[in-house]
Amino acid sequence: MSGLSVGVDVGGTFTDLAAVADDGSVLAFKVSSTPTDQSEGVEDALRRLPDGGPSVSSIVHGTTVVTNMLLERTGARVVLCATDGATDLLELRRQERAALYDLSAQHPPALVPHERVVGVSERIAPEAGHRPQLRDYWRAIAHPTMARMIWVDLALTLGPGTTAPIYIFFFHDAKKFSLTEVPTLLIFYVAAGVIGAPLWGRVAQKLGKHRTIQVACVLYAISRRQRTSG
Repeated sequence: MSGLSVGVDVGGTFTDLAAVADDGSVLAFKVSSTPTDQSEGVEDALRRLPDGGPSVSSIVHGTTVVTNMLLERTGARVVLCATDGATDLLELRRQERAALYDLSAQHPPALVPHERVVGVSERIAPEAGHRPQLRDYWRAIAHPTMARMIWVDLALTLGPGTTAPIYIFFFHDAKKFSLTEVPTLLIFYVAAGVIGAPLWGRVAQKLGKHRTIQVACVLYAISRRQRTSG
């Protein structure tokens, strides 16, 4: 495609135009920018092209006005809406940092101060629905009812947790299990605790909490009888 390839850069003070002809010659012009309507400055620069010369075959333009606004911090007051749990990214500066490994380096303040950053609860995984964040669990733990349940749970599990090693030693010494078989029992012991929590949760959803407790008590009694008879 023959003709002039024109590039225009709109700055805060001046608008610069550079035109490259087919033979490689360059024409350059500088005009004053028009902040109220930046297109007027671009048109003024294009009019500086000589009459009767080659026609314009392509034109591209860019601007540093927004960059200057960010550097000078002269823009309007804005609020940043970020994904809940990732509202500190501007403060952390994980990408471009002048001194990557200098922990004492002083950085300019973030473009949006922390008090004007709003966390938005939204989907962050392929599946639908909201994935709980760490703060969601903390709020649940801080709830008075949940706090009491946690203390009760700790009190109930403290006994079995203390007797678990004794249970393992019992199989090794009294039942003459080998040192290879005892760790296997320990693995199943831990796995039962990990798998049991969500399993009993689903059972409670189907049977109800009272009936689930009754079933658990019956199974516990059977297991105690089998353990005693064994």
